[in-house]
Amino acid sequence: MATGDKVQLNRVVDMVNDFQLWLDQEVWNGGDERVGRREVIYDFTESARVFMKSIGYIMDSAWNSRVVARWMYTIQRDIIVRKRRYDRIAYPEPLHRNWPEDLREFQYIMDFDTISTFMEEWKSYTDFDEDTHIGQRMFCELPNILYPFINMDKSYNGLLVEDALYDSDTDSDESWRGSKRRGTDAYIADMNEGFHR
Repeated sequence: MATGDKVQLNRVVDMVNDFQLWLDQEVWNGGDERVGRREVIYDFTESARVFMKSIGYIMDSAWNSRVVARWMYTIQRDIIVRKRRYDRIAYPEPLHRNWPEDLREFQYIMDFDTISTFMEEWKSYTDFDEDTHIGQRMFCELPNILYPFINMDKSYNGLLVEDALYDSDTDSDESWRGSKRRGTDAYIADMNEGFHR
């Protein structure tokens, strides 16, 4: 094995060891109780699944505590170790159809108030403390880790978007994709034809 390969292998082993050590740590809950991080991550993952269902989204079976743990670890590593609070995180490609309309609907629903409602029960844990850079980053990045793991085909909001795009008899709704009026905004084209007045 070449020296460069050994160095690279050692880095990978160190990263895995660091991640395992981080997972095995305890976190504070409310300043008076210490809880295992693995348990917190598992509970957070399941709580997110239930919350997403309550707002009309079903999470894909690939959504699990390993995904959440890697996401949390990346944020904490960037802020604490690398001293880079705003490094971009590489998120997985969505496991669903990922229509622009799906993303817009998701962003509309997952607004600041919705995220605040969900995070309210988690802010007592040190990993989610809103008074820290880590907690603020978790809050801001939460939609980015949730969106790729939504099952749009089984979600109420995904079906709502699909119905709005495919089941309408109006020319306006039919023109969202592959329209004979390519390059023309559908609303403006409809106005020119006498609609929306």
